[in-house]
Amino acid sequence: MRNRTAYLVSAAAGATTWVGLSVYSGTYEGWDTDLYFIFGLPALYLTTGVLGYLHPVHPWRWALAVFGTQAAISFVRSLDSAFLILGIATFIVLTIPSIATGYLGAFIGRRVARRKKSPQPVFEPNCADLRRR
Repeated sequence: MRNRTAYLVSAAAGATTWVGLSVYSGTYEGWDTDLYFIFGLPALYLTTGVLGYLHPVHPWRWALAVFGTQAAISFVRSLDSAFLILGIATFIVLTIPSIATGYLGAFIGRRVARRKKSPQPVFEPNCADLRRR
């Protein structure tokens, strides 16, 4: 998967979660329903973790793409600046665990790639080990 595709996947995940849950629940914004916190956020955190695993270089960008898309949709739909600062602060707080899962996925991805490159050493007993048995 190329970087462009990963950006599209992360932006699409953020947009579908935000718009889909708001349409499904009949609320104005995605986080106005409990389903956003029960199903939406864990799915988005899983998405950033998987993208971090597949693209371990700068994994924070997948979280910013997910929640940046949600913030853009929220601000375009509301066009109300009364809660703009509160909305930005909330998106920042929601982005932090997503960045952490992205880095966790990148860590696991690097470990798996390193193990695939270097084979495990074969145990070769020396003479002292054979005498003890």
